Amino acid sequence: MTRAHASARIALLVAAALSVSGCAPGSADPVPTVPTGSAGGAAAGPIAVIGDSMALGVNSCSDMGECPAASWALGDDPTVASVSARLAGQEGASRPHVWAAKNGGTVADAIRLADTAVAERAGIVLILIGANNVCRPDTAAVTPVADFGAQYTTLIDTVRTGLPDAQIVALSIPDLLRMWELGRDDPEATARWNASSSCRSLLADPASDAAVDVQRRAGIDETVRGYNAAIAEACEADARCVHDAGAIHALDFTSTDISSIDHFHASASGQAKVAQVAWETLAQTLDG
Repeated sequence: MTRAHASARIALLVAAALSVSGCAPGSADPVPTVPTGSAGGAAAGPIAVIGDSMALGVNSCSDMGECPAASWALGDDPTVASVSARLAGQEGASRPHVWAAKNGGTVADAIRLADTAVAERAGIVLILIGANNVCRPDTAAVTPVADFGAQYTTLIDTVRTGLPDAQIVALSIPDLLRMWELGRDDPEATARWNASSSCRSLLADPASDAAVDVQRRAGIDETVRGYNAAIAEACEADARCVHDAGAIHALDFTSTDISSIDHFHASASGQAKVAQVAWETLAQTLDG
């Protein structure tokens, strides 16, 4: 299949927490929770996100670090309009949240994090994972496509075994090469990248047009595309999994969609674009 708030109980699992200043979820009026009811074809139960820094809103707000309010998945920032917030609007109440995400998490981490979603009996499981498998200290540490595909299949199987009726939403990895393109001519961005140890497999020598660097970046782009094909294949093997057909990867991010803190993570407007695609993907499974 293709293309697709405040909670009464939040299970928060973050293995590598950063301190967050001024980024806590907003203080909007409480919304009643719905632990049993559901919209259309969605199973009853909490809504969970299995993911990495993007799910946690890292560097999406004004301060460095995690900002769950800006999360495309479970955030409560109205400018983002997260999947959870949109679902609450449709169902008339907010489902409990399950944060099964890790800053810097890979698909191998996601397999372990899935246990949290299972333990909380999630009815909807949103998955966006894989960028950290290709964003590595060097190209030798990048996860091969075949290994990624096998691990992602294990992730889907883990969720399905523990949650036989849950709706799984498998989302493609954003176009990381596009993130580099947006910052390569910005001296501040390249300075930040050169000073950081993050994602050297893509961001090393960011301004270089030497053949070896062009080839390295092209290899990273090809790997991301291979990962996304593997995500779609694993999802299509599960009758209650829907994927976005590469729609998040195809998003045309602009400079305003990228964090001014590290020039690589999504800003709040970037999170909003991801939320829109994720919602459209889930909405296909909802009746009415």
